[in-house]
Amino acid sequence: MNIKGTVTIDLADYHLLKSDSEKWLNALKVADEIKEVQDMIIRGDYSKSHIVEMIRECETKLRRGY
Repeated sequence: MNIKGTVTIDLADYHLLKSDSEKWLNALKVADEIKEVQDMIIRGDYSKSHIVEMIRECETKLRRGY
């Protein structure tokens, strides 16, 4: 987004936008973790318990709104 000039928004709206932005960035981090799990499975470089734990961590983060 490229805004030129002055923009006025309500403080509550600002906090909502900031919160949404942080959640989006954190969701992208979780997506990277899921990709890492996928890559480990493709390489065959894993133990079942390790993969399950990584998936549970991703699920927990997503449910918390990480």
